[in-house]
Amino acid sequence: ETGLILNIVFAWEQAVAKTTSKEIGKVVSHRFPMYRPKLGRIDVDYALYFFKSKWGKNLLEIASPGGAGRNKTLNQSDFAELPMVLPPLAQQRRIVAVLNAWEHAVDQTERLIAAKRQRKAGLFQQLFSNLPKRPLLEAADVWFSGVDKKSRDDEAPVSLCNYVDVFHNARITAQIAFMQATASKRQIADNTLCKNDVVFTKDSETVSYTHLRAHETEADLV
Repeated sequence: ETGLILNIVFAWEQAVAKTTSKEIGKVVSHRFPMYRPKLGRIDVDYALYFFKSKWGKNLLEIASPGGAGRNKTLNQSDFAELPMVLPPLAQQRRIVAVLNAWEHAVDQTERLIAAKRQRKAGLFQQLFSNLPKRPLLEAADVWFSGVDKKSRDDEAPVSLCNYVDVFHNARITAQIAFMQATASKRQIADNTLCKNDVVFTKDSETVSYTHLRAHETEADLV
């Protein structure tokens, strides 16, 4: 018979799961209280979805007083008194069916995306592996921006393209909330981004790059 199991130390982080027939005969410590549903009152999958929701997380946090981490231990008495949203059993099962369908669709989409990314990586390898290699400087001008993040009264205002703007965006567009700073006339002339520039993050644990959208003529960014 299925039931609900929680980790009292991390319940506030939604450490909630469902037990199944596969767990019969297994033993857990006192840190994992288990709850068996009363017949006809609650569906275990509904309870699991409920406590995985934002509303359920808020309730788990209320029942887990204390500071951060291991100090936020679930108070099982308070947990037993939590005001759950508990519609009739038939409605609970309809809700579970809808959420299961959406979860299945999300899983299918994630698998499809992963497969397409793998195919793309293979295509990259196939397209570029046998091409002749030449130094980058033979094909492109390379420069490092020397604009700092400070603002000075004797300089012109600019929108500064930072590391995070490159790291988190596939394209540099005017819709990004760029940092506002200032730069000298020489810095603006040397570092203003233009159409089809490719921008790399220089200081990063993960390689990242992006470029300006092709339909933009000039970018007022440095």
